Amino acid sequence: MRWGAPVQFATRLAKWHEPPKLCQSAFMAASHETWGWVLGRYDSGNPPALRRLVGGGAQVRAFPPEVLESCYKAANEVYAEHSATNSLFKKLYDSVVPFRSESSIWMQIAELSYDSFIIRMRART
Repeated sequence: MRWGAPVQFATRLAKWHEPPKLCQSAFMAASHETWGWVLGRYDSGNPPALRRLVGGGAQVRAFPPEVLESCYKAANEVYAEHSATNSLFKKLYDSVVPFRSESSIWMQIAELSYDSFIIRMRART
């Protein structure tokens, strides 16, 4: 049985409702704290790791547009396959697509422009 199979999801959801609400709240709090820790480690650990790689001779290059487009196409094919065979995946994916579109607009205006500005300023100083 695949992870995303509806029967297995229903079993997991039933298991989630077994503990008292207080325990569920503790699980959620621990999950949120863990995610914050993981994200912090990711954001703080990657810059020095990149410096070590480059210092060891690695050449860092952006993926060519053709590679990115090919990956994008392949990912969408996988999403379509999963959507055709897994109703839960389809429901989740169908909610992610519009969110991603809205989020991308914000990221382009706020985050991308700020990051680009900081990179330009770092080069000047």
